[in-house]
Amino acid sequence: MVVVGLTQKAGPVQASTVGLVCLSPRMDSCPSSPPTFTGNLTQTITVYVVIQGSAPLWGFDVWVRADQSVLNATGVANLGDVLLYPGSPGGITTHCINGFSAGNPPCGQGVVEGSGDLANGATTPNPTTGLLFSINYKVLGKTNSTSITFVTGTGCTSTSVSNTCVTVYSDWFNNYKDVDQETIQTAVFSNPNAVVQPPPPPPPPPGLVCFSAVPTGCPSTPATFVEAVGSNFTVYVDIQGSAAFNGFNIWSRYDPSILNATSVSLAGSILPGATTQFECINGKGSSGCKSWPGNGPGIVALQASGNASTATPTTGLLFSITYKVITTSVHASSSLSSFCVTTPSGPWLLNCAGVYNGGASVSENVQGATVTTTYQGDASKDGTVNIIDLALVGSHFGRSSSQPGYMLAADVNQDGVIDVRDLAVVGTQFGKS
Repeated sequence: MVVVGLTQKAGPVQASTVGLVCLSPRMDSCPSSPPTFTGNLTQTITVYVVIQGSAPLWGFDVWVRADQSVLNATGVANLGDVLLYPGSPGGITTHCINGFSAGNPPCGQGVVEGSGDLANGATTPNPTTGLLFSINYKVLGKTNSTSITFVTGTGCTSTSVSNTCVTVYSDWFNNYKDVDQETIQTAVFSNPNAVVQPPPPPPPPPGLVCFSAVPTGCPSTPATFVEAVGSNFTVYVDIQGSAAFNGFNIWSRYDPSILNATSVSLAGSILPGATTQFECINGKGSSGCKSWPGNGPGIVALQASGNASTATPTTGLLFSITYKVITTSVHASSSLSSFCVTTPSGPWLLNCAGVYNGGASVSENVQGATVTTTYQGDASKDGTVNIIDLALVGSHFGRSSSQPGYMLAADVNQDGVIDVRDLAVVGTQFGKS
């Protein structure tokens, strides 16, 4: 069988650990023998394309075939955990479903192509086991047995498996010519007694990722922060009403002439067992920070994963960002907004805020915020230094940051103690607006 239009760029197989690429009912490993999938008519099933025990890899290009009259492919998930390697997160760069291609060449009816790679030429650990991508199929027909397999044919040359369109690239330095050696394991679909499946309930509405003054949820309208010149303040990146998730990858933007982001923190995150996979502040941090298009001053990025998924719906803190007001001008304004990481093929993160559960993206909306600067003595943050600010400092006078009743806004010089020096600052700026 010749695969029309198929051109897989690959080369000599590298002598190394021989892994297994399989079609699996689970996303983290291959079964001991070819699995049998089943499902009722109109039901959606998910087939996971998993790699197990492979030598280190940089990328992959895998073609899967099924009988379209029985199983109609409807979608390819954009993220597998193999491509969430810390410091160099990657993603699906091209995919093709039933002849409709996001790249070249077309793949043909009943065929799904998934192709992806890591950023910065990074490679995964040895051995590598995990999810490459997943395929959703809608069940259209009944069958005693039909194969779900990998595409084979004379067009599948110089790949990781002889005469089969399964290619696992070991690196990017030799123009797609170095590949790992792999074996394959296919699957079967069987549903001779299938019945029409009732339509599924409508999907939940998208959640919301926002910038908030509190760690417990999103405001009804975009938040406005009024912060004194020279002060430090914390912004909470919250999520509200989201479907279950076990990781996120969120990039945000601010005006670096007005603010300077100094740190991010997962303390108090609602994500169970949250650990940092990638952190980048102003172009500095994890390896590969500067390689992303547009990254640099004014950009904060944090990718984190959890050890379990949250419940549905989820509302709470994802992480926090600490900023310092560096402008000396009052009434200056900076927006806090999501930052769309892009690749040559377009936006890389869904709505510029990537939230995912296993290999599937979770739909979210985003809500920004605004930061406006004010005078150092404006403890009430109402834009005017007056008797209200003197009263605030006075009512908290003598308190330190380690004591109950301490109020950060009343500590206008932010030295950790509310004392006569704070009164002096308010006094020297009294009447300004």
